[in-house]
Amino acid sequence: TGLPVHEERCMALDSISAFSVNPDLDMLKIGDGKYRYTDDTIVFSGDKRIQMTDLSDGDTLSVVGRDKNILAVRVTTAQGTLALSNTKLFEESFLQLGTKIFAEITPDMEIQVPEGTYAITVANKGYGGTGTYTVARGETTLVDLDQLKGSGPKVCQLTVTSEVAGASVYIDGQQITVGQAVPVTYGSHTL
Repeated sequence: TGLPVHEERCMALDSISAFSVNPDLDMLKIGDGKYRYTDDTIVFSGDKRIQMTDLSDGDTLSVVGRDKNILAVRVTTAQGTLALSNTKLFEESFLQLGTKIFAEITPDMEIQVPEGTYAITVANKGYGGTGTYTVARGETTLVDLDQLKGSGPKVCQLTVTSEVAGASVYIDGQQITVGQAVPVTYGSHTL
């Protein structure tokens, strides 16, 4: 008929963690690409409908659209908050969250983490332990460190070896004998 034919391309993007929302331009930037959204764009986190501006750093998204227009966004992994109480004994030591996240403990600390179930470990001044906690999207999970301190102080035997002849090794400023077991309390130390 001589009329131009416009072909639209569908897009489906998964596992998106590098994104930003610009609500002034109704734009979602994914990597180097810029995509438009409207009031009709559907955004879900879990089974709850949310706004595009509710997306936050650390979320992982799946996006479906046509050309550069976004039709739907689903948060596949969201953030929750981990709030610590009774932190005094463990301050200036570290919190281990699973196998990947380590953070220095500060008074009444709160940290944003991806939703999921984690083994949380703390140790300092001979006290410490591990507990399992579940962090849910958009919710705060309270971790009372008094529940993890256990009985103490606990001590382990630490042996440092070296292939360097005549090496001097110090733990917390005290020289130790290389190759000989030394009692050390659970927690953070300077080597």
